[in-house]
Parts: sequence; structure tokens; C-alpha cells
Amino acid sequence: MWHPKYEKCLKCGTTERKHRAKGLCSNCYERFVYRNLPDEANRQYTHQNKNNYKVKGFTSEQLREYKNGGEGMIKWAEDNVKRLDREQQKWVKLVLTDFQKDTFRECLVMKKNEKGNNQFKHRIVSFCRPRGDFKTYDVMLIFLWRFFCFFSETIVLGSNSKEQVRFIHFDLARDTILNSPKLLDIIEHENVKEKGIYLVEKGMSRVGKNKIINQIIPISAFTGLLSNITCAAFSEIRDMKDEKFYTQLSGSIRTVFNAMILIDSTVSSKEHIFARLYKQSFNDPIIFFQYYADKHYNPNMTEAELDHYKKLFTPYEYNMYFRNRWEDAEPALFSPVAVKEMGIMGMNGQYLNHAETQTAIKKIILLEELVDREIQQKRDISEILKEIEKIEQSFIPIDTVYKIPATFDDLNKLKDIVKSDFIITIGLDRGEPDAIRSSRTVFTVLAKARLGDIDISLSEESAKWIYFLLDLRVIDDPSDRAIEDLILDTANKYIWIDNVCLEGWATKDIEIWCNESGFVVERLMATQGNQKASFPKFYTLMFEGLLKSPKIPYYTMEGNVINGYGDNDILREEMSIFEHGARVSKMSGNMTEWFGSPQKNKSKGIKDDAIYSLNWAIYGGREHNILTPRHNIVSIPVIVNRDIVGMYS
Repeated sequence: MWHPKYEKCLKCGTTERKHRAKGLCSNCYERFVYRNLPDEANRQYTHQNKNNYKVKGFTSEQLREYKNGGEGMIKWAEDNVKRLDREQQKWVKLVLTDFQKDTFRECLVMKKNEKGNNQFKHRIVSFCRPRGDFKTYDVMLIFLWRFFCFFSETIVLGSNSKEQVRFIHFDLARDTILNSPKLLDIIEHENVKEKGIYLVEKGMSRVGKNKIINQIIPISAFTGLLSNITCAAFSEIRDMKDEKFYTQLSGSIRTVFNAMILIDSTVSSKEHIFARLYKQSFNDPIIFFQYYADKHYNPNMTEAELDHYKKLFTPYEYNMYFRNRWEDAEPALFSPVAVKEMGIMGMNGQYLNHAETQTAIKKIILLEELVDREIQQKRDISEILKEIEKIEQSFIPIDTVYKIPATFDDLNKLKDIVKSDFIITIGLDRGEPDAIRSSRTVFTVLAKARLGDIDISLSEESAKWIYFLLDLRVIDDPSDRAIEDLILDTANKYIWIDNVCLEGWATKDIEIWCNESGFVVERLMATQGNQKASFPKFYTLMFEGLLKSPKIPYYTMEGNVINGYGDNDILREEMSIFEHGARVSKMSGNMTEWFGSPQKNKSKGIKDDAIYSLNWAIYGGREHNILTPRHNIVSIPVIVNRDIVGMYS
């Protein structure tokens, strides 16, 4: 027999290697020792390294210094790692910034446990910084430090797709090793492979079973998980759609001594696992969560560089990625701050003071979050509620200025506030006449004004425009006659209509009628190109507080109440869920952008017809300018009959 008590190794079933102890062969017993007696495993590693028996690496003296928590990691990095200097176009000695050093000292603290062994204080280390601030690079340095300085490391690099994990962590680590001579000498070039990076037994020219000492493996949410994981790194966890991948991986390392999860990402939605980790870090000492917004510690991220990115990204994307604010990272295109400001005309007795109003709304949101935390701690919240009430009392609700549907007198009142005349535009998203229950027809009327005194010398780019929603309704009868009558009624009510913008599906007949009746009309298909061209303007208006709307009543042309939209009106309900994202096209297989409600195809899901109707009203008036004041227009009937529209210019 292999052993008097055992026929074979209890772990791997081999009889080729000698029994060591506890029914385990020599290899399996070494792994057992490392998992359960960390200090003994470290002594074995040092002995093996000193005698050049197992691995080619650092001296025992170097290892003792390098494994000394954050300070040791800093010394290891600056002693052994080279970085790419893009200005000089060559790899140079790594010199960490003071910010990076302080970060490593804080997140890699080691302390003695009850058994007297050195143990990491933090098992979860998260860097939540704006783009361009070394967060991915710093995570890479940590797991490479573990790879080269610790024993029996299985490091997995997790991401949302196989493609993403390759070009983020893995390729960065591989390039760093290949261009750092000291590291490459230890690992040897042939062990830096396309699908993994390996530290193997000395003298072994290739990776084989039971020959691997340490390994770095890229995985994705679509691959199976490995066993005996000691370190897991996630990049851009904010894009992870299925939390199961993270929870499974974190659960697999929970009982492993000194195991660690490393995360680098910009902000996520407040319901995402990343945001919950942030909140949990307030009271959980095992979580190190570094978060900052609206600033950069990278000396290369200058104002000129940021201005360059402002031109490349939409305002929504720029604020989310380069300002790193939680409120800008919601899946919804429109932030809660912007949606709330849409219903506020001003504050403290002044109209349209956007910066002050936005700051106040953000404070309310923070105070409401504080209320939730205090309630969990069973603390008194009365003073916080008083502060919220005081701020809200300073607002001027737009419903006190006018209501929907707006009258012609309401327009004159708004003219006095903005010191400008209006451009009147209509947007129509027509549903299928034979499928009214699943597809709605939404009719929108919008007033566009040049903010401030009219100066026709200003270019369109220099001018500020503000938009007021005059009417938005779901039409019970989407027939040609009903829609045409509604357009005529609108023209009669507001004296003029500058543009009618129709979503292309099933509106050719309406377009012909508009042309015959003398209305300026534009018909657009809801293509990816038209969506990308129109929605950034919509978002910018919301972000800058330049789209105003009173509460929208639940009515139709026939006066029927629209149910099923919760406490908010139809527009605000849709704004709470309307998304801008990317997905793979079933037709081409390419990644395409999309705008819409993720629930629109569900039987009781929130639709997006109201948003699209409003979007076309905004986009349809994009080239219309006010060259002459309209204050002297007399309110007279201009509709002679249903077929004839008077000249009202």
C-alpha cells in the first residue's frame, strides 16, 4: 500500500508522490500548510527560495522587507517595476506619487491576528476615482506585488466580458512584466502566455500540472470560476449587469487566509452592488473604499486635457466618467436632480437661478440619504427634516407660474420673465392604430425662448435657450382626423406654430396634410443616428436646468384619466427609467447605442412615448431662431376653417 493507513492521497488520489502527513502527498500537504498555517508556509517559501530549490526570486531578506504591508509594497514597486513614459516613448523606473504612496499605506495595512500571524486589515479594496487617475494601474501593482512576493497565489482578473478583461488588467500586467527586467528574469518569458501568467518551479521550462507556484488568470462573467482563489481584481464593476458573478467570486475567497478583492471603477447607479459596497464601507472595517469626485490627482490631467474630453463625450458621459459623481451614474439618462429642477422656476424670490437651485436640490438629496442612515441607526431625524423643509420652502414651483395645458395668457406671463418671444414646436410619437393598448400616441407642444434680452448678433452657439412645456397628452384616437384637428386647435390657441416634428412611423399622411395646410413639418425616423443627434440636446437642457414643466395631468383628449404611472406624472415617470446604453445588434453583431425604456415591451412596463414626443419637439425647433420680436402680435383667430390656415407671421 501507498501508506499503512491510506491507499492513495486523500486530496489528489496520487500514489506516485510520497506520503507527507495527514493522508496527503508532498504537494497537497504543502498547499494544506499554506492555507492553514500561513507563517509556516512563509518559512518554507523563504527556505526554498534561499536554497534556489523551488522558485527563482528575491532573497529572504528582500521578501521580509517587501511583504511588510503598504510600505513593503511601495519599496517592491519602486525597486522592480518600470512604467511606460509616453512622452519619452520608453519604459522608465517607476516613481510613485505621494498620493499613490498614501493610498497603498492605507489600503494594505497588516496587523497581527489572534494567532500572531500577519493579516491584511482590509479584504476588499476599492478605488472609485475619475478616469485617468491611475486606479486600474494601482490595482495592477497590488496583484503583481502579491504574485511576486507571496506563495501559492491564484489571482483572477474579472470583468464583464472576455474582451474587456484582456485589454484592461491582463494586458497591462503582461506589458509591465515584459518591460521590467527584474520581474521578467524571475518569471521567464515563456511563462507569460496569452491566457495566463505563471510562476513555475525552477528548472521547469513549461507550465504543467502540479508545477505552478503562482498564477494570474483572466476570467469573465461568462466563464466558470476557479478554486483556491487568493486574489480577485475587478475593473469597471459599474458595468456588471449580473451581481451573481461578484457574489460567487467573493464567497469563494471568504475563508481563504489573506485573500483579497480589488476593485477599480467609476461610479455606478445607487442600486448597484458597487454603490452598496460604498455605503457598507462606512461601518465595515474590512472594506477600504477610496472615493473622490470633481478632482484629479494625476498631474497630467490638466484643464486643457479635460476640455479636450468635454468635446469628445456628451455632458452626461463627461460628468459620470471625469467628475465621478454618483448622481450622474444612474442608468436613467436624466438624473433625479435634473428631473426635480424641471419643476422649479427659481428660489429665494429669483427666477431661473440655476446654479443656486441645483446646489439646493443636491443638498436635499444628501439630507434624504442621511435620513435613511439615521433611521437605520434609530436616531432622531427631526432636525434634518426641518432643514429639508426650509430649503423646499425657498423654491418657486413652476406650477405657481402656469399650469398644463398652458393658455395664451400664460405665454405672455412667461415672456415677461424671460424677456423674449417664443418659438412654438409640436412633437408627435404616433402609436399603431390597431394596437392602442401596447402602443400610445403622444402629442407635445413646446415653447422655445431665447434667454435674456434678444441680441440677434449672437450666434446660435452663443445664445442660451430655455424651453417650457405647454401641453403633453396621450391621444385616445390616433386617426389622421383627430391628430390634424389637434394641430389646428394648437395653432389657433397660440396664434402660430413654427414647426411640427413627426416620428417617421405611420405619419406620412400627417406630413402631407401639414404641407398642404401651410405648416412647416419635419418627419424623422427613430434611427440610431437621429437618436444620437437629438437626445444629447435633450440631456444638456435638463442638466443645465433649461427645460421647465409643471406637473402633467393624467388626461387625454376625451378627458379620461391615465392610470398606472405611480405618484409621478407620465413624463417624470418615464424619465425615472429612460436609459442610454449600448448593446449588440442582432442584425450586424456590432455594438450600437440605444435610447429607451428597458420596460417598454413588458405588458405593464413603463413606456417611453412621452419622452420621444418631447424629444422630437425639441429637435424639430433646432434651426428656428427669433429674428424679430413678436410682442405686438394681436390675439386674433387665424384658422378660417379646417382646411385653411391663415398667414400669421
